[in-house]
Amino acid sequence: MSIGEIYMRRDYRDVARELLKDYRIIIFIATIVLSLIFIAPVPVMEEDGTYTIKTDIKKGIDLEGGVTAIILPEEPTKENAQKIVEILLNRISSFGLKEAKANIINVDDRYLIDLSIAGADERDLRELIEKQGVFEAYIERKALRVKDNTYEFKLASKTYSLKLINNTTVLFNNTFIKLNESFYIGEFKIVPKDVLDDEIVLWIQTLKGDEINTVLIGAGYSSIIETDGIYRFTFTITISQEAAERFKILTDDMSIVGQSLNEFIVFVLDGNVTDVLSIDVGLKGVVTTNIQISGTGSTREEAEENMKRMRAILQSGSLPTKVKILEINEISPILGKDFLRVAIYSILAALIFVGVVIGIIYRDVRVVIPMFLTSITEVLSILGFASLVGWTIDLAAIAGIVAAIGTGIDDQIVVIDESKKRGVKESLRVKLKRAFFVIFTTASTTIVAMLPLLMSNFANVKGFAFTTIIGVLIGVFITRPAFARVIKILLE
Repeated sequence: MSIGEIYMRRDYRDVARELLKDYRIIIFIATIVLSLIFIAPVPVMEEDGTYTIKTDIKKGIDLEGGVTAIILPEEPTKENAQKIVEILLNRISSFGLKEAKANIINVDDRYLIDLSIAGADERDLRELIEKQGVFEAYIERKALRVKDNTYEFKLASKTYSLKLINNTTVLFNNTFIKLNESFYIGEFKIVPKDVLDDEIVLWIQTLKGDEINTVLIGAGYSSIIETDGIYRFTFTITISQEAAERFKILTDDMSIVGQSLNEFIVFVLDGNVTDVLSIDVGLKGVVTTNIQISGTGSTREEAEENMKRMRAILQSGSLPTKVKILEINEISPILGKDFLRVAIYSILAALIFVGVVIGIIYRDVRVVIPMFLTSITEVLSILGFASLVGWTIDLAAIAGIVAAIGTGIDDQIVVIDESKKRGVKESLRVKLKRAFFVIFTTASTTIVAMLPLLMSNFANVKGFAFTTIIGVLIGVFITRPAFARVIKILLE
């Protein structure tokens, strides 16, 4: 039947008015509009002059490109793995990467972590993961020789003695301490670092990583300055009151040399010195909870990346144990775009093929066009919901979309068959009611079948199940009722 024949039988304007009065059609149209708002498609010109459509849809590593890794904690307990996942996801988010997923895998009672980061490369992943993130700040203090092998230093207005045993060992309170090992005086952790002619260089801890309260974000709290070809970055953190009091005690008895104090503050990350700075004279004996962390880069871009990385590590905190990367794989962004293009073409080809088959079977444009438009709307609605809740669309999710479309087409065929059934003395309303019994039964069994997959620890399986369930629910409660209403009005 042609479109012209339909219009001859019934004025299409009357059909449109009748449809727009139905609440199912109103919900259907509202879903389309809201989906477009959530997806937010915007044309953007690329560097080569071509245009692409940017959306708010979160694309997974399969489509965006990125890197995956299998991570083994040094102490592979479930508690450590859970804590590492939490910290790494916070660290990755703070670094500004687009999308990350982490799953805990139990292999022979060892808990490993399967991590994927979209839009990242291997260097980003290693920098964020291989650093345990143990941050410390020390203030240098000199123990000066007073006689033979005896040295003295001041701490909190008291004088303490050390004996030098050899160039690698000192004696304090009858305890032998090697260089780079530590001992405590009250709450102060002290590390002998070097032996010079008449002095022993000591580092006294003024800040531990867990004493960082906040990493301040914003233009007013960070800067990058170029000096003699080196780019130095600084950003501000807030520390605990206890750490601020400790800093006051350590700087209170320091001497002033020009605009600075006579000792330095040393920043250490995972045992490696990241920077050594002089202490401004204005900080002498002052309790301050805002301090500046700094570092360098050979270029402005490198300095900015280093700042982002250190800021992310400090903000997320230190890992409970060291980790080892067992396996790492990188997916090219170009390959990801190819996957996305193929996926879109596959969905469109499937819809067109199904539309052609339905057209051949029923030879009625009144059912073919609504079926095609309904399937397109279901895809749009799933993507809109994914954008709303921040769900990631990857190859598994696309497979779920295809599965949901297949279920939807089956349901629409049930509606059409019941509507066109000849020789049965029943009203169209009764036929559609019977069709919806089949539709709800099929949807229920599909959702029940997907629930075990949804509870799985494997991200790909879970993504497939979640997308399929959402697609089925959208179909049952929004698109199928609207499709049935359209068929009923067109066929009456």
